[in-house]
Amino acid sequence: MIEENMEYDTGDEAVQKNLSMQFKAMESKENPPAELKKEVFSTLDSLTLLGDITDLFTAKFTKSKAQVIDLINPIDKDNKVPGKGKN
Repeated sequence: MIEENMEYDTGDEAVQKNLSMQFKAMESKENPPAELKKEVFSTLDSLTLLGDITDLFTAKFTKSKAQVIDLINPIDKDNKVPGKGKN
């Protein structure tokens, strides 16, 4: 049930509180099948792996490429390549 006057917080604490409330609402007296638990954790592991691979080939890959370029072609504070005239 959603309250109309509820203020939304985007912090981690608010997410944990919301998840806790959702799980309490879904609480059941019977245990779910073991296969369901296994499938849920398998899916979470797959999503974590996908996130790690995406991170590797986007942000980290770009940062690594930039560092290699800086090593090959360093630029000083005045935007001059050492050994050459003005750029």
